[in-house]
Amino acid sequence: MEAVDLDALAGTFEPGHLGTAITALSQARTAYGLIAQIGHGSARISQIVAALKDYSYMDRAAVQDVDIHEGLNGTLVMLQSKLKLGIEVLRDYGPGVPHIETLGSELNQVWTSLIDNAADAMNGSGHLRIRTRAAEGGVAVEIEDDGNGIPPEVLGKVFDPFFTTKPPGQGTGLGLNIVFNMIRGTGGRIDVQSAPGRTVFRVWLPPRRPDAGRAQDEAQGEVQGEAQDEAQDRAQDEAQPGSHP
Repeated sequence: MEAVDLDALAGTFEPGHLGTAITALSQARTAYGLIAQIGHGSARISQIVAALKDYSYMDRAAVQDVDIHEGLNGTLVMLQSKLKLGIEVLRDYGPGVPHIETLGSELNQVWTSLIDNAADAMNGSGHLRIRTRAAEGGVAVEIEDDGNGIPPEVLGKVFDPFFTTKPPGQGTGLGLNIVFNMIRGTGGRIDVQSAPGRTVFRVWLPPRRPDAGRAQDEAQGEVQGEAQDEAQDRAQDEAQPGSHP
């Protein structure tokens, strides 16, 4: 609104009422601003609650059909307060990335640990790049940061229990060891490459957990066995004298 428009608007009020009108308009603008902030805050809370439910796989079976991208996005929402300070997140999600059968809550713990470590390595400022692609019948995920890197003399120890490059009191040395064991439990693998300005953790996950595959094979075997028993019983009944088809 231009100044001339304000003058025209002011001319529609009696001089004694102009101040009251301006005060009312100012208060209305403030109220609308507060309402907008409340709406934004409510939407943000809803987003966090939804992400928390997805992150924890609440009300779901132990082994689920997992969308890797949903898990990564939910983890980024959970860590948003840490990442928004000065870290730019770059998602490079590949096409045709399949769902996998695994423990969704455990997998989200893996993403949390790797992304949180990357944020710490960048000291709150840098670029976090997440890549995904279909690979070897499963899924490959890379989490890259442009922090200072891991010294080559200790790179081979990062998955060892109780080993940490963080200052005393800032790390237990168990995070990456737990990640390693969780990935191994899925039948997958994890490795790391690092140089000053670039560290990449690479994870490969199979289409389903080894124990999930065994459970499925056992279930199929039970169904086939029941069908065979039923067929044998039916054949015996038909072979008896006086039996009806």
